[in-house]
Amino acid sequence: MLNRRNVIYIYDGSFYGLMTTVFEAYYSHTYPDDILPSDNMQMRFAYDYVQISADDKKAERVIDSILKKISPNALYRIYCVYLSPLNDKEMCILDFLIDGYKYGASIVNRLNLESASRLINTAKNISSEAHQYLGFVRFRKLKNGIYYSEIEPKGRILSLISQHFCKRFSSMPFLINDLNHNECLAYNGKSSEIRYVDSRPMLEYAEDEEKFSDMWREFYNTIEIKERHNEKCRMNHLPKRYWRCMTEFN
Repeated sequence: MLNRRNVIYIYDGSFYGLMTTVFEAYYSHTYPDDILPSDNMQMRFAYDYVQISADDKKAERVIDSILKKISPNALYRIYCVYLSPLNDKEMCILDFLIDGYKYGASIVNRLNLESASRLINTAKNISSEAHQYLGFVRFRKLKNGIYYSEIEPKGRILSLISQHFCKRFSSMPFLINDLNHNECLAYNGKSSEIRYVDSRPMLEYAEDEEKFSDMWREFYNTIEIKERHNEKCRMNHLPKRYWRCMTEFN
């Protein structure tokens, strides 16, 4: 059982750092007032600040306990929430785990519990966004032969869509640049990694790229049956927030 204390945990912002923080909370029987990443910390009066360093062994113990005592499904949803823009996602995850260790695998169905409903709904939104981007990513060929795409997701979804694109374009080097979170998924035809990027790169497209882009726009503009145009239906299936990074709308 965790005892509420005027403590704020500070971690490095990584998933393993967060799992290490969960370990320390349980080890010290402390329910903190908040858990904050070090790059988003605002000092508050009357609180003790505890810096938590990521520890792989401690983090893996927590991950193993989630798999064994709750479920792999729960771990996936926790990871989705970690990738979300939710302001207090760390405390949302901790609250879910407290109840999850109590109820086991059934926690994902106990939507009468605030801790469960909040985490499940947030995870659903991020998972849904990642799934939509599987069809909304548009690549354009650069002069160096690399295919480049830009996206502007609400969540940090690159790790969720990485496997799909690396498998689908297994021999094609590509970059997917998340402009909202300064992250880029880079694949060289053999392996992939997510890198931090501090600015939008200068792009030089292949000479024939504009021709293919024009063909794609023409296809989009002519395939619709004008007499059956339904703007509300289109907006439901393809919200405007995706348009800026899609070739057919440029």
